[in-house]
Amino acid sequence: MKIDGVYRNVDVTWDDTEEPTYNYFNKTDRELAATHRRTGLSVYLPACEGAGTQTPAAPEGGEAGTSEDGEIPGSAENPGGEDADGADDISGLINPNPIQPLEWESKKKEEPVDPLQAAEDRRRESLEKAGVTEEQVRDTMQEYYEDCRRLLKDAGTGDRQFVNVIPQSLWGSVERAYNSGDYRKGYVDSALKDMGASSFAIQLQVQDLGGGYYRLYHNVYTY
Repeated sequence: MKIDGVYRNVDVTWDDTEEPTYNYFNKTDRELAATHRRTGLSVYLPACEGAGTQTPAAPEGGEAGTSEDGEIPGSAENPGGEDADGADDISGLINPNPIQPLEWESKKKEEPVDPLQAAEDRRRESLEKAGVTEEQVRDTMQEYYEDCRRLLKDAGTGDRQFVNVIPQSLWGSVERAYNSGDYRKGYVDSALKDMGASSFAIQLQVQDLGGGYYRLYHNVYTY
């Protein structure tokens, strides 16, 4: 609440009990630090840094909150009452700009991250998850065609199979090549010429290895 142009905290939790107390009325943030913390939407409220006020007198039939020596707990002369000694520095709890919530700042200093190294680390983790090595992966269509040409020639004529691995991102290009027939110009025609064969049939099977990689099984019949 705002009194005479100064913001103060008011906690009405205990003012409707059988013996009401007003120990937490019109207090500064520092006076309430021993027993209260700002959380949730309360971080948007203005800081209460003005001078504290005395606890108001209890209504007729009630008792104001006082200690045995007559002091009023939580007053400006005795901030926080008997728990004041346990209050710590509350400067970090006071929101200097009530329009914006307080943001947590970690005390741990984060080391600068090299984006290239981070990308390489992610790729290595993905390869390990897929159970393959860097040397087994064909990253481009050119690498894929060259590998297929070599493997097809090594397999020879007859009913054969050869296998290679590609990243998931390359699968769309491979699929289009087989649907359109471009794969024949990519590796089949030159391999058949070197092998002295004239006919070729293929069935392609795809296995998802996880980690963003596919294993391609090429079941071929060449004669």
